Amino acid sequence: MARLTIRDIAREAGVSRAAVSFALNDRPGVSPSTRAKILEIAARMGWRPNATARALSSSRSNAIGLVLQRPRVNNSSERFFFDFITGIQDGLDNTGIDLLLHLSHSMEEELRAYQEWWVQGRVDGVIVVDPRDGDPRPQKLNEYSLPTVVIGQKFDQCGAVIGDDEQMIRLLAEHLFEQGCRHIAFVCGSSSFSHIQQRIATLQRLAHERGARVTISPENEFSEASALEATRALLEAPSMPEGIIFANEILTLGGFQAIAQSGLKTGKDIKICSCEDSPMLSMFSPAVTAISRNPATMGHAGAQLLLEQLQGEEARTVSDQDPQLVARASTLSSQS
Repeated sequence: MARLTIRDIAREAGVSRAAVSFALNDRPGVSPSTRAKILEIAARMGWRPNATARALSSSRSNAIGLVLQRPRVNNSSERFFFDFITGIQDGLDNTGIDLLLHLSHSMEEELRAYQEWWVQGRVDGVIVVDPRDGDPRPQKLNEYSLPTVVIGQKFDQCGAVIGDDEQMIRLLAEHLFEQGCRHIAFVCGSSSFSHIQQRIATLQRLAHERGARVTISPENEFSEASALEATRALLEAPSMPEGIIFANEILTLGGFQAIAQSGLKTGKDIKICSCEDSPMLSMFSPAVTAISRNPATMGHAGAQLLLEQLQGEEARTVSDQDPQLVARASTLSSQS
């Protein structure tokens, strides 16, 4: 007979796995009545706690870690990660577990942070963002026996929250095709990230099916200045694209400025859109077409998956919400 798990109890009680975990470990986060109900059901079902997990619980740091590998100049203005972190915090609410945030410049610095956290016992688990091919982080964290959730890609022994990047780029590309664009450029920042590679491959395939042309902007960092230069180069090319897709709001801002400086009119002379929406993009003139997602939901899901692992559950994968196209004047405007 298979061993009874927290998931089984949660299903029987009609509550979340996190709620069952809090009740069984006598931690805050559930009401007295819910706790009593869970304990009664667990006893009736024959629950026996994992001895190893219980032994480890007394030596936990009650913190999880997140490292953002980004140019520091962007951290105050990149709304996606602000909302993502807010979602993680919401997922940890009333659990007694804190979020430890570290900003890094490079992969080496990020790996060093994980090593220091492990040696010092500062975190019980880690949420990893921006996965890439040959990513050394999941394996290294497994070596440290640190439960891990990766946002954006599946790895062995790690939980994952997976978004639909293929559908995202399809929505943007099909929209630009419908607006008459036959030459589309993609300002992607860095193609080292797995989700960027998937977007590039999808865009190239869709363009081939349509008999259209795609230009991928050369490698660069995720910064406003780099996007300004990349967009300027596209505008000065012998064959200027009719539409440009930007990988995030920061790159969109740089591209928007480059178009304004060139004397061209966004929406009339060239159409632009972003893979990430934000209040800022909706306030541009013209407002920018973008993909609407909820980073807070991704962060919350990542936190919940990590909490499950911390309570002895197996790592699992969940899907993020479907991307939605928000069409605005930057692709719809044709008047002067």
